[in-house]
Amino acid sequence: MYLYGIKNKLLKEGRKFKLISKTLEESQYYSKQELQNYQDKHLRKIISHSYNNVPYYKNLFDQIKLKPSDISTQEDLWKVPILTKKDVKENFKQLKAVNASKFLLNEGHTSGTTGTPAHFYRDLYSINFENAIVWRQWQWSKINIGDKMIVCRGNKVKIKEEKNIFWEQNFIQKQLFLSSYYLSDKNLKYYVQAIKKYGPRSLQAYPSTAYVIAKYLQKNNDKIKLNAVFTSSEPIYEFQRRIIEKYFQCKVWDFYGLAERVVSASECKYHNGLHINEEYSVTEIIDDKGQQAQEGFLVGTTLHNYAMPLIRYVTDDYTRINNRKCLCGREHRIIEPIETRKEDMIITKSGGFVSPRLISTVFKELKYISKSQVIQHDFDKFEIKIVPEQGFDNRETSRVIKGFEEIFQDKIDININLVEDIARTKNGKFKRIISNVVKGRV
Repeated sequence: MYLYGIKNKLLKEGRKFKLISKTLEESQYYSKQELQNYQDKHLRKIISHSYNNVPYYKNLFDQIKLKPSDISTQEDLWKVPILTKKDVKENFKQLKAVNASKFLLNEGHTSGTTGTPAHFYRDLYSINFENAIVWRQWQWSKINIGDKMIVCRGNKVKIKEEKNIFWEQNFIQKQLFLSSYYLSDKNLKYYVQAIKKYGPRSLQAYPSTAYVIAKYLQKNNDKIKLNAVFTSSEPIYEFQRRIIEKYFQCKVWDFYGLAERVVSASECKYHNGLHINEEYSVTEIIDDKGQQAQEGFLVGTTLHNYAMPLIRYVTDDYTRINNRKCLCGREHRIIEPIETRKEDMIITKSGGFVSPRLISTVFKELKYISKSQVIQHDFDKFEIKIVPEQGFDNRETSRVIKGFEEIFQDKIDININLVEDIARTKNGKFKRIISNVVKGRV
């Protein structure tokens, strides 16, 4: 953890980081035209670099008879074919820039929830840029570098289970890393004690891990006063936000990013959606036919990762543009909180999709359910895993079944399975919905 702290301090507080942060402090109040000019300038640079230094794009552009000069602004991007996760896996070596220094590369990967994880390279400048984007949101919430922070995001932590120690301290950056894998009822009291003893100003967590701790506080009529809770990496539902904000006595600040680093968005103090970080990438939304749309799947083009530039990379994340003007004064476009990833959708017999947010309404008023997970085995066959709390009875079961019948209308087979706990993914995330029907169909 000491070496981790040193490395991250250099990345998050070094000269490059400070210069980028200063630029982002100014650009957050750019006009729409100024933002577009910024994007177009960096887009032309990354396109030229990709053609001259990335074998995949050299071959692609030559094949479709496209010259770098044909892409002058983001309005020209449609000329470049969509890039998929499958394309990246099959052309991994060809997508790496030939002039990328192997000493300045960082390899990242997706969580692999739909199969084999996809791998990506990033250069140090792009890492600095992303850190500065994250830091900008922290500033919005009045959190400063050096303020004590709790982190509960699936990080590898050296625990001492026999001593009930499920955390590790990063002294260099004043962070306490909590393990996401031991959040059971019998252990949560030790987590809460550690948080109180540490005295943090903020919590950085998956929505599900912050919610588990907040539910424990609710159950024990307790609260912890923080200045901000930063969530990311999972969709956050209103019932989660409500409990987290009440028992940590502060606002939730959601952030959207992904391992591929082609789109990011940050929630501001008005909490009316997430501002796309336009300086980070060129962000599009396309429908299932690949056409530009107000609602659909996010597509991103990196502006700063020269080691492995991804152009028009289509994500699995579904959202919609919100056209209202934010009271904060920023002209960055607003998207609604990310609905879901493709593999988290429920699919109906007619081929339609049911949003996880709609599914979540079935559970939000039920008092005696600690956790739940919906597994779709077939169009009309569902398994619902429930971790019950004291007070759970057949009435709760009936409400769940009735809620599902109201959503789907058609006759469905529901198997309620009461369990002691529900496993997280290897990255410590909690999957609220798993559809075995969607796999291979979208």
